[in-house]
Amino acid sequence: LHLNGLQAVGYMRDRYVGSNDFQRTERQRIVLQKLLENLKTMNALEILKLGSSMTNLSIQHNFTAEQIAGLAALALECRNYTVVMDRIPYFKWRKSGSCMARNH
Repeated sequence: LHLNGLQAVGYMRDRYVGSNDFQRTERQRIVLQKLLENLKTMNALEILKLGSSMTNLSIQHNFTAEQIAGLAALALECRNYTVVMDRIPYFKWRKSGSCMARNH
């Protein structure tokens, strides 16, 4: 399945699909994970072109071209990171008074 940017944002932000907020945040994690997987397959030139193309978008933002280039350079470095995603609260934790305690 391939989604364009607008479709991906709609998919991950939809509050009317699924039964709870955990499913919505799970969709957000899925989209971010897929973006990172795609980033890892791109070479330096492709990432820089992607960053450059963002300066021509017809959306309003306050990033300068230099800031976008810096983010593209950072993306090159991030390709080598291992991403760990999680959510809070954990299902194995329970509320105990005013703090969280782990169930054993």
